[in-house]
Amino acid sequence: MAIKEVVVRTRPNTSVSFCRATDKGLPDDYGVLELASGELISFDESFSADGLTKTVTTIFKDEEARTNYNDNSTYRSAMNTVKAEDVNNNITKTVTITEV
Repeated sequence: MAIKEVVVRTRPNTSVSFCRATDKGLPDDYGVLELASGELISFDESFSADGLTKTVTTIFKDEEARTNYNDNSTYRSAMNTVKAEDVNNNITKTVTITEV
């Protein structure tokens, strides 16, 4: 069964930038390669009208694909750096995982 992961990050104001994993060592084509491999079914990034909330929705082919994607050492390192920067900038994050 496919797995949908929704990550919502909210910043305190628009003067605070959302850090991107590609700014912290993740190759620009990382998601594209996963889409091409069939591990990812879809990837979407959107912003709220006020620009304070960023939502990333990823649909993986199954739980194993989601785990492999998130446990990749290059991805994990970049995301740990993003997480630390988010904490320093008072950006909150929620993650919702559902079967689809």
